[in-house]
Amino acid sequence: MSALDITREAVYAAIRDDLGCRTVDDLAERFHVLSGSATLRTVLDELKATGRIVEYKDGRLSGPGIFTQPALGEEPS
Repeated sequence: MSALDITREAVYAAIRDDLGCRTVDDLAERFHVLSGSATLRTVLDELKATGRIVEYKDGRLSGPGIFTQPALGEEPS
């Protein structure tokens, strides 16, 4: 398994466990970052560009994070 495969697997697990998103399109919809067909890389790149995540490396998301900031239109908890 390559590092990219491990990274993708780790991120999908975090998405499923923390956000209840089953697919990349679910993630894109949840955070209102893309329309149409999305890939894990394009969603993560968009989240990084908008400051939702700071770093994405080796299966780790760091910075403010998609798990700590509410999606657009949601109230902070």
